[in-house]
Amino acid sequence: MGVYNRINIEITCPKCHKPLEWQSKHLIYDGLFLGNLMQDITLNERMDGEIYAFCYNCEIWFDADIVKGGITDIKQSKPITKEK
Repeated sequence: MGVYNRINIEITCPKCHKPLEWQSKHLIYDGLFLGNLMQDITLNERMDGEIYAFCYNCEIWFDADIVKGGITDIKQSKPITKEK
């Protein structure tokens, strides 16, 4: 994976309940894009954008929308299928 920002939120996988490491996908602070600098970020009301996480246990991706520092929607993708 490339360089990203870690997001300080505690949301677990809904399937196995293990902690997820949330990362920035596209995060805006006061209208300015927060570059991917491998820093820890705590969401606040001046932030909008998208974040994502991967559950290594279940092999499922999650995307979440951020509006004014709050999570408005968490979407789950299909599990990754391993080729035989």
